[in-house]
Amino acid sequence: MILSESATGTNLMLAFAGESQAGTRYRLAAAAAKAETLPCIAKVFQYTAGQELAHSAVFRNRLKGIKADSLSVCADFPAADGDDVQALLNSAAKFETDEAELIYPAFADKARQEGFSQIADSFAAIAEIERIHARRFKMLAELMAKGQLFSSPEDTDWLCLNCGHLYHGAAAPGSCPVCGHPQGFFIRADLSFAFPFEGKMSRRGG
Repeated sequence: MILSESATGTNLMLAFAGESQAGTRYRLAAAAAKAETLPCIAKVFQYTAGQELAHSAVFRNRLKGIKADSLSVCADFPAADGDDVQALLNSAAKFETDEAELIYPAFADKARQEGFSQIADSFAAIAEIERIHARRFKMLAELMAKGQLFSSPEDTDWLCLNCGHLYHGAAAPGSCPVCGHPQGFFIRADLSFAFPFEGKMSRRGG
Protein backbone atom coordinates (compact mmCIF):
# COMPACT_ATOMS: atom_id res chain seq x y z
CA MET A 1 0.00 0.00 0.00
CA ILE A 2 1.19 3.54 -0.77
CA LEU A 3 1.55 5.64 2.38
CA SER A 4 -0.04 8.74 0.82
CA GLU A 5 -3.17 6.72 0.01
CA SER A 6 -3.44 5.01 3.40
CA ALA A 7 -5.21 5.72 6.66
CA THR A 8 -1.78 5.50 8.29
CA GLY A 9 -0.59 8.52 6.30
CA THR A 10 -3.53 10.52 7.62
CA ASN A 11 -2.89 9.26 11.14
CA LEU A 12 0.75 10.33 10.94
CA MET A 13 -0.32 13.84 10.03
CA LEU A 14 -2.85 13.87 12.87
CA ALA A 15 -0.18 12.71 15.30
CA PHE A 16 2.31 15.30 14.02
CA ALA A 17 -0.28 18.07 14.44
CA GLY A 18 -1.34 16.82 17.87
CA GLU A 19 2.20 16.58 19.24
CA SER A 20 3.11 19.99 17.83
CA GLN A 21 0.05 21.52 19.47
CA ALA A 22 0.76 19.74 22.76
CA GLY A 23 4.25 21.23 22.89
CA THR A 24 2.85 24.74 22.46
CA ARG A 25 0.03 24.11 24.93
CA TYR A 26 2.47 22.92 27.60
CA ARG A 27 4.75 25.90 27.11
CA LEU A 28 1.77 28.17 27.71
CA ALA A 29 0.84 26.10 30.77
CA ALA A 30 4.41 26.47 32.03
CA ALA A 31 4.06 30.25 31.78
CA ALA A 32 0.83 30.07 33.79
CA ALA A 33 2.52 27.97 36.48
CA LYS A 34 5.47 30.34 36.64
CA ALA A 35 3.09 33.27 37.09
CA GLU A 36 1.59 31.44 40.09
CA THR A 37 5.09 31.02 41.60
CA LEU A 38 5.07 27.29 40.90
CA PRO A 39 8.34 26.75 39.04
CA CYS A 40 8.29 23.06 40.01
CA ILE A 41 5.17 22.56 37.88
CA ALA A 42 6.42 24.95 35.19
CA LYS A 43 9.50 22.76 34.79
CA VAL A 44 7.32 19.65 34.41
CA PHE A 45 5.35 21.33 31.64
CA GLN A 46 8.53 22.61 29.97
CA TYR A 47 10.23 19.23 30.17
CA THR A 48 7.18 17.47 28.74
CA ALA A 49 6.89 20.07 25.96
CA GLY A 50 10.40 19.16 24.87
CA GLN A 51 9.47 15.50 24.66
CA GLU A 52 6.36 16.33 22.63
CA LEU A 53 8.60 18.19 20.17
CA ALA A 54 10.73 15.05 19.89
CA HIS A 55 7.59 12.99 19.19
CA SER A 56 6.49 15.43 16.49
CA ALA A 57 9.91 15.02 14.86
CA VAL A 58 9.47 11.23 14.84
CA PHE A 59 6.12 11.54 13.07
CA ARG A 60 7.45 14.17 10.67
CA ASN A 61 10.27 11.84 9.68
CA ARG A 62 7.74 9.07 9.03
CA LEU A 63 5.79 11.50 6.85
CA LYS A 64 8.74 11.73 4.48
CA GLY A 65 7.34 8.61 2.86
CA ILE A 66 4.43 10.68 1.57
CA LYS A 67 5.16 12.25 -1.81
CA ALA A 68 2.84 15.24 -1.54
CA ASP A 69 3.16 18.95 -0.89
CA SER A 70 0.34 18.88 1.64
CA LEU A 71 -1.98 16.45 3.38
CA SER A 72 -5.44 17.54 4.49
CA VAL A 73 -6.81 16.17 7.76
CA CYS A 74 -9.77 17.02 9.95
CA ALA A 75 -9.78 16.36 13.69
CA ASP A 76 -10.80 17.67 17.10
CA PHE A 77 -7.96 18.89 19.29
CA PRO A 78 -8.07 19.81 23.00
CA ALA A 79 -8.22 23.50 23.88
CA ALA A 80 -7.10 23.96 27.48
CA ASP A 81 -8.24 27.50 28.20
CA GLY A 82 -7.41 29.66 31.19
CA ASP A 83 -4.52 29.87 33.60
CA ASP A 84 -5.75 27.66 36.45
CA VAL A 85 -2.75 25.39 37.01
CA GLN A 86 -4.68 22.49 38.54
CA ALA A 87 -7.17 22.55 35.65
CA LEU A 88 -4.29 22.62 33.16
CA LEU A 89 -2.73 19.58 34.85
CA ASN A 90 -6.02 17.69 34.73
CA SER A 91 -6.53 18.59 31.07
CA ALA A 92 -2.99 17.45 30.23
CA ALA A 93 -3.49 14.17 32.09
CA LYS A 94 -6.68 13.43 30.15
CA PHE A 95 -5.12 14.28 26.80
CA GLU A 96 -2.06 12.10 27.47
CA THR A 97 -4.26 9.23 28.68
CA ASP A 98 -6.36 9.42 25.52
CA GLU A 99 -3.21 9.23 23.40
CA ALA A 100 -1.78 6.34 25.43
CA GLU A 101 -4.91 4.22 25.70
CA LEU A 102 -7.05 5.11 22.69
CA ILE A 103 -5.49 7.15 19.90
CA TYR A 104 -2.01 5.74 19.38
CA PRO A 105 -2.92 2.08 19.99
CA ALA A 106 -5.61 2.43 17.30
CA PHE A 107 -3.13 4.11 14.95
CA ALA A 108 -0.62 1.32 15.60
CA ASP A 109 -3.21 -1.38 14.85
CA LYS A 110 -4.18 0.32 11.59
CA ALA A 111 -0.55 0.71 10.54
CA ARG A 112 0.07 -3.01 11.09
CA GLN A 113 -3.05 -3.88 9.09
CA GLU A 114 -1.79 -1.72 6.23
CA GLY A 115 1.70 -3.22 6.33
CA PHE A 116 3.60 -0.30 7.92
CA SER A 117 5.23 -2.20 10.79
CA GLN A 118 7.91 0.40 11.61
CA ILE A 119 5.35 3.18 11.80
CA ALA A 120 3.21 0.94 14.01
CA ASP A 121 6.18 0.47 16.33
CA SER A 122 6.59 4.27 16.59
CA PHE A 123 2.94 4.74 17.53
CA ALA A 124 3.15 1.97 20.15
CA ALA A 125 6.39 3.21 21.69
CA ILE A 126 5.21 6.82 21.95
CA ALA A 127 1.93 5.64 23.47
CA GLU A 128 3.92 4.21 26.39
CA ILE A 129 5.74 7.52 26.86
CA GLU A 130 2.44 9.38 26.89
CA ARG A 131 1.28 7.01 29.63
CA ILE A 132 4.17 8.24 31.79
CA HIS A 133 3.26 11.84 31.01
CA ALA A 134 -0.34 11.20 32.07
CA ARG A 135 0.71 9.59 35.34
CA ARG A 136 2.97 12.52 36.20
CA PHE A 137 0.36 15.19 35.40
CA LYS A 138 -2.34 13.28 37.30
CA MET A 139 -0.12 12.89 40.36
CA LEU A 140 0.61 16.62 40.48
CA ALA A 141 -3.06 17.53 39.99
CA GLU A 142 -4.07 15.22 42.84
CA LEU A 143 -1.41 16.67 45.15
CA MET A 144 -2.67 20.18 44.41
CA ALA A 145 -6.27 19.11 45.04
CA LYS A 146 -5.29 17.70 48.44
CA GLY A 147 -3.15 20.69 49.35
CA GLN A 148 -0.09 18.46 49.50
CA LEU A 149 2.09 19.88 46.76
CA PHE A 150 4.60 21.04 49.39
CA SER A 151 3.53 18.98 52.41
CA SER A 152 3.12 15.30 53.22
CA PRO A 153 1.34 13.27 55.93
CA GLU A 154 4.72 11.73 56.70
CA ASP A 155 8.35 12.74 56.32
CA THR A 156 9.58 12.49 52.75
CA ASP A 157 12.41 13.77 50.56
CA TRP A 158 12.04 17.12 48.77
CA LEU A 159 14.29 18.05 45.87
CA CYS A 160 15.24 21.64 45.02
CA LEU A 161 15.07 21.90 41.24
CA ASN A 162 17.49 24.82 41.22
CA CYS A 163 20.51 23.39 43.03
CA GLY A 164 19.63 19.73 43.64
CA HIS A 165 19.56 19.95 47.45
CA LEU A 166 17.62 17.06 49.00
CA TYR A 167 15.63 17.99 52.12
CA HIS A 168 13.92 15.45 54.39
CA GLY A 169 10.83 16.46 56.33
CA ALA A 170 7.03 16.63 56.44
CA ALA A 171 7.03 19.76 54.26
CA ALA A 172 9.32 21.47 51.82
CA PRO A 173 11.21 24.35 53.45
CA GLY A 174 10.01 27.89 52.84
CA SER A 175 13.26 28.50 51.01
CA CYS A 176 16.14 26.26 50.01
CA PRO A 177 18.81 26.25 52.76
CA VAL A 178 21.51 25.92 50.11
CA CYS A 179 20.62 28.29 47.27
CA GLY A 180 17.84 30.35 48.87
CA HIS A 181 15.26 29.74 46.14
CA PRO A 182 11.63 29.77 47.36
CA GLN A 183 9.50 26.76 48.22
CA GLY A 184 7.99 26.66 44.74
CA PHE A 185 11.25 25.17 43.44
CA PHE A 186 10.82 22.05 45.56
CA ILE A 187 9.29 18.85 44.29
CA ARG A 188 8.87 15.46 45.91
CA ALA A 189 11.97 13.42 45.18
CA ASP A 190 9.82 10.54 43.97
CA LEU A 191 8.86 12.79 41.06
CA SER A 192 12.48 13.55 40.18
CA PHE A 193 12.36 10.94 37.41
CA ALA A 194 10.79 13.74 35.39
CA PHE A 195 14.06 15.62 35.15
CA PRO A 196 17.63 14.95 34.02
CA PHE A 197 20.09 15.68 36.84
CA GLU A 198 23.84 15.68 36.97
CA GLY A 199 26.11 15.63 39.98
CA LYS A 200 25.48 14.68 43.58
CA MET A 201 22.66 15.97 45.73
CA SER A 202 23.22 17.18 49.32
CA ARG A 203 20.89 16.20 52.11
CA ARG A 204 19.81 18.09 55.19
CA GLY A 205 17.05 16.94 57.51
CA GLY A 206 14.22 19.13 58.76
